[in-house]
Amino acid sequence: MNDKYKGYRDPALSTLKNNQVSVWSSVEMETNRGKFSGLILPRSETADNKHIVLKLHNGYNIGIAVDAIRSIKELGRKEAHYKIPEKEFPVDPKKPNVKLLGTGGTIASRLDYRTGAV
Repeated sequence: MNDKYKGYRDPALSTLKNNQVSVWSSVEMETNRGKFSGLILPRSETADNKHIVLKLHNGYNIGIAVDAIRSIKELGRKEAHYKIPEKEFPVDPKKPNVKLLGTGGTIASRLDYRTGAV
């Protein structure tokens, strides 16, 4: 699947393509419930195919049903880049070596508050 539409499948995928927007597009979306503006977030591949997820400017994420969307206007792009900062690990020769295994999960995750990406 193309990362430009990460996690989206039809009919949500067609809605994005027909409106010439993609994941990380900053948009203004007009729906039958009003206007919303925010950033289109990627979805997991197992998420439903009937909603587009927006990160609103107030920090909340909302799912908008594709059948409620009247129009989508792209205002720009704010692509997230996932990179964990690298630092030199401190070594003390007086202390024994310890191995740490990172298995992921809540404690190991980092949140990008700008995009909502984990």
